[in-house]
Amino acid sequence: MHKPTFQELRELALSKREAGVLTMACEPLESVEPVSSNIVDSFVVSLGFKPPGKGWLQIDRAKAAALVEHILYKDLAYQYPLMEQNKAAFIAESFLALFSTHTCKFLTNGSINEKDMLTWDPISDSIFDHGLVAFDNENIGIIWVEDED
Repeated sequence: MHKPTFQELRELALSKREAGVLTMACEPLESVEPVSSNIVDSFVVSLGFKPPGKGWLQIDRAKAAALVEHILYKDLAYQYPLMEQNKAAFIAESFLALFSTHTCKFLTNGSINEKDMLTWDPISDSIFDHGLVAFDNENIGIIWVEDED
């Protein structure tokens, strides 16, 4: 089976999730211009976001995959399906596969409970925003969704 490149994943995600704003980026860790002592804060600032600082929550790979699948699959405001769930799961797993299973860390700005209720520290000016930053010893990437009410 063909392992998609980051660009192919990005194009697929953008073609399927037509509501809201989807930000997807992946780059070498060394290319991030430091604006703070926290590499994740520096990375999100480079993309035009406001870092939550201490608001980052580290999660494990299984929760990271579920989170990315959820934010791609459903609108954050009304939980309305935006793409096929299997496509969202494919994009989520393929994105996480871009990073080392041994050294990768996954950070988010909040959580989604079993009733799809979202709690978060915003990093954008949108009504709703949620996503994942992943990084290992070589690369850093983001899948972030912004939705309005």
